[in-house]
Amino acid sequence: YQVAVKKIGNAGHEVRAAMNSFYARRSRWRGWVEGTVNWSIENNDIIILVDKLAHRCYVYENGIRLAEYPIELGPHWLGHKRQMGDGATPEGRYYIRKKKSDKQTVYYKALEIDYPNPEDEALFYAAQQRGAISRHARIGGLIEIHGEGGRGANWTAGCVALRNQDMDSLFVLAKIGTPVTIVGSMRGIDIQPATNAPVTLGAQ
Repeated sequence: YQVAVKKIGNAGHEVRAAMNSFYARRSRWRGWVEGTVNWSIENNDIIILVDKLAHRCYVYENGIRLAEYPIELGPHWLGHKRQMGDGATPEGRYYIRKKKSDKQTVYYKALEIDYPNPEDEALFYAAQQRGAISRHARIGGLIEIHGEGGRGANWTAGCVALRNQDMDSLFVLAKIGTPVTIVGSMRGIDIQPATNAPVTLGAQ
C-alpha cells in the first residue's frame, strides 16, 4: 500500500485521506446496523440495510436475512451526502415514507425515504455556519431506492438503484414505515443470516 501511495504521489495521499475519513465512521455504522437489526427482531418485521462499499442491499426479517441485491449509487458515494447536487448517497437511519409505481416515478418503481432527517439537517446547517459549504447551498431531498439499475456504474443523483426484477421483489417486501439504514460499510459487523434463507444475487 505504501509503495502504491509513493508511486501515485499526491493522488495517493488524497485517496488515503478519503479512506481514513470514510472508515472513521465505523463505530457509528455499527451502532446503526445493530440497532436496526434489533428493531427487526423485537418487532418481527422487515428492515432494509444498504452497504455502500459492498454495493449491496440486504433485507432482514426478525434478524434473518431474506434477500440480497446488487445496487448502484451516486458517483460520489464515498462519504455522506452534504448538499443538493453533490452526487452522494446519504448515510443514516431512515424509513420509507412513500411507495411509487406506474407513473409516480420515472425509475420503474421507487421507495422514497425520509432524507433529510433531523440529524442530516443539523449537519448541513453546521457545515454552512463554519463555511464548509456555501450559504446558498440547499440540502436536497427525494432520495429513493428505485429501479432501472444494472448499468454497471454509479450513476444516480444520490439514490440507490436496483435492477427492475430485484425492485419487484423489494417493493413487495417493503411498506410505509419500513426502516432503511444506509452505511458506508458493514465489514466487521457480525450479523449471521439463517443458512436456509433465500438470497437473490447478481453481478454488479
